[in-house]
Amino acid sequence: MKGSGQPIEVVQYTPGHLREVVLSGPHANRAIIGRSLHLVYLREYFKELDAQIMVIEPTYIDRDFLEDFAGYYVRCFTKYEKTCRRVHFFDKAFTQADFESLLVGETSPLSLESLQASYLGFMVLKPLPKTVIGRTCLKPYESGGHRFFPVVRRYETHLCGIKLEVESIAFQEQDTVTSACATSALWSMFHGTSKLYQHRIPSPIEITKLATRLSPPISRVLPNTEGLSRWQLAQAIRAVDLEPIAIDATKPLVLKAYCYAYMKSHVPVLLGVSLNDWSSGKPELLGHHAVALTGFSLPATAKPVPLPPYGMLLTATRLDKLYAHDDGIGPFARMEFEKYGLSTSWLGKDGKIGSVKASGKGLLIPVYHKVRIRFETIFDVVQDFDVFIEVCRKDTGCLSGNTRLEWDIYLNYS
Repeated sequence: MKGSGQPIEVVQYTPGHLREVVLSGPHANRAIIGRSLHLVYLREYFKELDAQIMVIEPTYIDRDFLEDFAGYYVRCFTKYEKTCRRVHFFDKAFTQADFESLLVGETSPLSLESLQASYLGFMVLKPLPKTVIGRTCLKPYESGGHRFFPVVRRYETHLCGIKLEVESIAFQEQDTVTSACATSALWSMFHGTSKLYQHRIPSPIEITKLATRLSPPISRVLPNTEGLSRWQLAQAIRAVDLEPIAIDATKPLVLKAYCYAYMKSHVPVLLGVSLNDWSSGKPELLGHHAVALTGFSLPATAKPVPLPPYGMLLTATRLDKLYAHDDGIGPFARMEFEKYGLSTSWLGKDGKIGSVKASGKGLLIPVYHKVRIRFETIFDVVQDFDVFIEVCRKDTGCLSGNTRLEWDIYLNYS
């Protein structure tokens, strides 16, 4: 496309082409970015989505990066650009000529409807040396009858004046200068709650400042190298007028129950984990991490696990996977429940993906202040009721039925 600046390019999608686009930023450190797990993960992700075409916008102004630029990078000695690049993905093949003909109103095999139908989302690329993947909104995996992504929302974007929409939840790679992994997780989570509870979405650098505004004066806010504590995360949630619910999630059944109860009603959940490398056959702690949970897998054929001490059956215990925006990996990253915790896509010391397991530590759930009834309150009532029904069913014979009831507990709105 001819114009006053660089042309917009239509390029066939291949893992190699995407890799080169990501590595071709003005300050990109090719050695570091080339070893990134994001490229490995995105290769498999776009294979699953059957990506065919990339449309590259060479100049794009992204609000989140502009905030980070004004808050930190504009004062750096290196002359960082304030503009980004943006890459759009499609699962329908078309050429540069097809796209240009559509724009100027000429006869084209490409139509506005087919362009929207094939749209997979977009990725913003920041002009930084190491952490280049900015605001990214990609279509989630197909449901398959068991995958559910209840916290996604509709994003509207424009490509050369053409309106395109994608159902997703925003993801971005952690910028270790202006944010921590928990900051990126909070940012993704706020993209979900902003539509649900009508609040503004602070940029990553704003989240870092909100979370640390009551920190001791001896600590440094920027660059942020120490991460954020749970107390600081709660401060950031309160800063957007939401109430944080903190839950101990070391037990898998507790983790499943709370995640299902809130996510089913479109509330994203922040999960804190410890990452352990099992390459040697024994766990070696790598560190602590936070991810934004965005979905779950609930197979119809799975059976609920009886809960102690009375054997109550809860639908949530049938969960076998969680899907998370993991800033170190990518969007909708699969975390499967296993014997030693949750599987991850992190690379172990043996060089294999899957050697690193995550152990749940705690949940932070952002809710509107008028959501006053907690999950455990309802759970306790239902459990007592379940015991009563079981007595009636088995001992007194006053209720018919040969199987125990299964209870489905989740947040709902009046």
